[in-house]
Amino acid sequence: MISSEFSHLNTAQLHRYIRLMKYTLRKKSKTDDFTEEEAKILKEIDIVGIWTTEDKNRYVEIVKERGRDYDYLAKEFPDKTRRQVTSF
Repeated sequence: MISSEFSHLNTAQLHRYIRLMKYTLRKKSKTDDFTEEEAKILKEIDIVGIWTTEDKNRYVEIVKERGRDYDYLAKEFPDKTRRQVTSF
């Protein structure tokens, strides 16, 4: 569901805005961590697989405990692609 703050935009404007946000956030993901709020927004607009700081810390802890058990990691992070889990 799109927030009411965007209700004044027509479909074309909304799609342009989402494309711009995706581009901006992809650039950010290479250098910064996403906050939980940013990750929630991204999931709402169907950008899955964003690594939050919490996700990264949990991933490291699991690897310390279990090694690189990618099947287990994939189950623990269902919103990430297999490639994301194996290449983190």
